[in-house]
Amino acid sequence: MAEVTHTGLDRLAEMEMADLLFWCEETRRYLSAKAEAMRAEFEGR
Repeated sequence: MAEVTHTGLDRLAEMEMADLLFWCEETRRYLSAKAEAMRAEFEGR
């Protein structure tokens, strides 16, 4: 089995479902905003 200690995966395993869902949504929002900014820069907006 792969070692997961101190990789962040160990912390994910201990999170409550509501906390995990919150951080998934936060990550999705961050990545969406980052992608939109990169797209706008590429298109010259």
